[in-house]
Amino acid sequence: MGGYLNHYGDYSTAQIAVGLDYTYGGGWALGNGMADIENTKLIVLFGNNPAETRMSGGGLTYCIEQAKARSNAKMIIIDPRYNDTGAGREDEWIPIRPGTDAALVSALAYVMIQENLVDQPFLDKYCVGYDEKTLPTDAPKNGHYKAYILGYGNDGIAKTPEWAAKNHGYSGGENY
Repeated sequence: MGGYLNHYGDYSTAQIAVGLDYTYGGGWALGNGMADIENTKLIVLFGNNPAETRMSGGGLTYCIEQAKARSNAKMIIIDPRYNDTGAGREDEWIPIRPGTDAALVSALAYVMIQENLVDQPFLDKYCVGYDEKTLPTDAPKNGHYKAYILGYGNDGIAKTPEWAAKNHGYSGGENY
């Protein structure tokens, strides 16, 4: 008796339908809930602007704001433009230049590896190709992500914060 409109084939849902299964497992699992923000000291919204992009009309932004207040977490927004999700809620806004996000992520990964901030047991269990232990046997030598970041891969370039600053316009300051 009657029908309904299901989400199928639009740009956003098509991406979610494929990506979520690989990221969180099957069944439209959405990862951590908003309540988990209360368990963190740092919230990073990298190109994520729920105040303007979520169908809840900003409800998610309200949830982030409430959880942030309870946890006293620092919030960093990485986005080319100052967006409505920030709107004074952020502790830091990094106005990334479009097309340079991979350089920033690579430099962050470099620092995390060098300062031993990676969760190695998690990577060993859930990631393929992070390092030589999880690299498929038929992959080329030093074809793993860690080698690429540290400069042992094909290009021979360490993805340091200085590299990102020189080649992609980052300040190379204390936070990057």
